[in-house]
Amino acid sequence: MKGVTKWILLAILVLAVVVAFVFYKKQTKTVEPKAKPRIAQAIKTSKEWVLRDSAMSNMTSFDPVKIVDAFSVNVLANVYEGLVNVSPEGRPVPGLAKSWEHSPDGKAWTFHLKKGVKFHPVTGCNFKVPEEVTAKDVLYSFKRALSAPGAVTSWIFTDIMEGALEFAKGESKEIKGIEIVDPYTIKIHLKKPYFLVTRLTFNGTWIYPAGIVEACGEDYLSSHEVGTGPYMLEEFVPDDRIVLTGFKAYRQIHEKAPARVVIRIFSDPLAAMESFAAGDLDIVEAGISTLPKARGLAEEGNNLVSVPANYLDYIVMNNKKAPFDDIRVRRALNMVIDREALAHQVLKGFGTSAYGFIPPFSPAFRGFDRIKEQGFKFNPAEARSLIETYLKDKSKQTLELELVIDSGEVPETIGQFVKAQVENNLPNVHVSLKKITWPAMLQMAFGGEGVFYRFWWNIVIPGEDLYFLFYFPGQDPPHGFNLSCYDSKEFLTEYETAMAGLDANRRYQGVQQLEDIMIRDAVAIPLLHKTFYFLEKKGITCPVNGLLKKPYIYSTSSEN
Repeated sequence: MKGVTKWILLAILVLAVVVAFVFYKKQTKTVEPKAKPRIAQAIKTSKEWVLRDSAMSNMTSFDPVKIVDAFSVNVLANVYEGLVNVSPEGRPVPGLAKSWEHSPDGKAWTFHLKKGVKFHPVTGCNFKVPEEVTAKDVLYSFKRALSAPGAVTSWIFTDIMEGALEFAKGESKEIKGIEIVDPYTIKIHLKKPYFLVTRLTFNGTWIYPAGIVEACGEDYLSSHEVGTGPYMLEEFVPDDRIVLTGFKAYRQIHEKAPARVVIRIFSDPLAAMESFAAGDLDIVEAGISTLPKARGLAEEGNNLVSVPANYLDYIVMNNKKAPFDDIRVRRALNMVIDREALAHQVLKGFGTSAYGFIPPFSPAFRGFDRIKEQGFKFNPAEARSLIETYLKDKSKQTLELELVIDSGEVPETIGQFVKAQVENNLPNVHVSLKKITWPAMLQMAFGGEGVFYRFWWNIVIPGEDLYFLFYFPGQDPPHGFNLSCYDSKEFLTEYETAMAGLDANRRYQGVQQLEDIMIRDAVAIPLLHKTFYFLEKKGITCPVNGLLKKPYIYSTSSEN
């Protein structure tokens, strides 16, 4: 059971499950307001701009290796940094490393650190903060990612870095694949050629000072932050607010950036929208139920921004269990889904049709016209022929399917739509809907018990390799993410080739080939790529990328 729980926690992290706070709400530790010790390091706020944002969930932890929800990741991306950061557009850019290079074979990567980078001050613990970030801090942070009690981040390195798996298992005291060349240079040795940069944008690779846990306790980072980012976490009151304060010693000056960010936490999206309308918020997310109100407010001069997310909503089919072990059934079900109708008529523009698996956010996305031509096509006539042949071979008259969905407006709407599409286009197929809670869905999926159910993922880092974790051959639940229990040696071979690509265009071509294989094998039923909407107050701009990260330092106000 422990193994299943670990996979569930990691899945929540990758999936950006916004309801994760339900599990952790009772465990969440409040950071006591400690403004006084930080005033010397904070930008004066008496006459400077305060950005007022909103959210629909709490943070679960501040510890980079233990965070189990994407909301916490995206807030703390303003507080912590890694060797590689994420740009406002959602692409990898230099972070604490000023530059890097790799060996010709892509197995050795050397990172050169920026000098003079300061850590945030430490509160509530007698710990001397280092004068600047050095390679020693990088090594320490990477070791914790692999071995800290309760860490859900070891996978970042264990499959690619020399000695990482052995260190994570406690079989070695050092990581063979990490070499400190000098205080400002660190070299990473991989087991195979791999484009390492995107992995280093993950929160598990964020850097904090060496020795902090030994001095302050293992749980210290769960309720305190010691990052290097442009903002410090000043206060967190569950179900109420999160307050970020500008870090005066940050190495880059953004004169128009907000001095503070106050994120109010709501449980009701309508209440959040009403608060925006009353002038109490600068940014609010618009959901299906609040989008009409948001559009009305946009007509008053406010700015409604649409953000295509790094997201896929889809139906999982267990490829090893009947009837989904027969490709004719999997192909037929893909052919009877009118994806255009789902995205535009049913969900009213809250997504774009998914004819394949790669979201529009990815540079590997081949464009809507091409994927519509090369992906899953709406063809009920051919689907009926496939099902009739299948039923004849199995000596059956009908096919009974049970589609499992979780409760809520969107999943229930999608479930009813899929049921209607299948039954209207395939007279011999009947679909019953079974509704369960999201926690039960996670337990079923990652416990290896799922057969036919609606699922989704929202990847929070810019790495194409993570798209395929959910279909990766040989890693079936409860020991992996391969929810579809897909098995293909060809896929494995192409994956290794694609992810070893150091040239971006070649890597993207490899990713497209992987998508082609999955479409050919009808591994799952992709439905839509979600679009998020954010309403900004007139004169306010706050970049939001497809990873749903908000780099507040790039926000501006026409009044400042």
